[in-house]
Amino acid sequence: MNNSNLKICITTKTLQRGGAETYILTITKELVKLGYDIHIYYFESHKDDYYNELTKAGAYVEFIGKLSTTCLLKTVINYYLKLKKENFNIIFDNSPIISCFSRLLGFKRKIIYLEHSVWENYNSITRLLNKLTYSLISIVICCSEQVYKSNGCRGIVLKNPIQIPNLDNSAIQKEIRNISKGKKIIINIANTSTVKNQTHLIEAFNKLSNKDTLLIIIGDRRDNYVNLKNEIEKSYRKKDIFYLGPKSNTEVLQYLACSHIFCLTSQYEGLPISLLEAMSLGNVPVCYSVGGIPNVVNSTCGVLVPPYNIDILAEEIDKLLIDDNTYESMSKKAILVIKMNHDIQKYIQSLQIIFQKI
Repeated sequence: MNNSNLKICITTKTLQRGGAETYILTITKELVKLGYDIHIYYFESHKDDYYNELTKAGAYVEFIGKLSTTCLLKTVINYYLKLKKENFNIIFDNSPIISCFSRLLGFKRKIIYLEHSVWENYNSITRLLNKLTYSLISIVICCSEQVYKSNGCRGIVLKNPIQIPNLDNSAIQKEIRNISKGKKIIINIANTSTVKNQTHLIEAFNKLSNKDTLLIIIGDRRDNYVNLKNEIEKSYRKKDIFYLGPKSNTEVLQYLACSHIFCLTSQYEGLPISLLEAMSLGNVPVCYSVGGIPNVVNSTCGVLVPPYNIDILAEEIDKLLIDDNTYESMSKKAILVIKMNHDIQKYIQSLQIIFQKI
């Protein structure tokens, strides 16, 4: 079957600007170019999400319904009717809950399930549903070795890809540099959910000896947003901390191009797209050693910090800020690691092989 005859349904809980959603946008652009008929179904609608960018890329995008208690039955029925009507060759799931619906309602179609997170990040109901229905999946793709280990070593490991950015010295970059006034920028790209734990990053920023720094946080508002804003307001360095909310992928890349150190203080992670993008632009990562982060970051290209150790996090950032030679070496190595291991074209070739085999 050639590409133009292959009809693929990509499902996701939301199109908000998170890592999994950026992944969907990245692969959708490439698959549409190759002639695949891509339909994207999502179940939570949010302002300023990836809807317009996905439709512009050539995908058919549709909101199926809410997953709230009052709407759940109606949504599941609607999804069932969509799957019954459309002659999809493959269902490509990116959410454990949505994938459980696909496995049970998918009319025995081929299902690819991308495991974006370690199982420790799932609640007990999600873990149970996954266990009960995993056998109905054609193939499980794990985004990192840690994710693969967490699900009991089921499926294959295919590390998340990114489109290596090629940026010019844009007006946005000039504006950022004017704001920073020569200060080193520490940046965090993550939604403001509790699991992303940005309050630790603010505490570490307060402890830095080097005050010639700025902290920028970019991401959607989630359940920990109020706590984050309160921590920023309490900080004696609040004038040097900028929470900018969500930004388009193009804008995020421009901010990363002007930044120096990329920090994640998450409780759990799969394999963060933002980490890969930051490293591809020469940011040196200083991150909690969780999830798939240690599969990318090592002592030659960044710093792994024991989770929840704010003092060590601050110390490691300070060390990098004063050691230009080490920083430059790590920065160059970070770029090389991404080019070697996370190229989108190699990833798409692997996906195509999977499409033909299942």
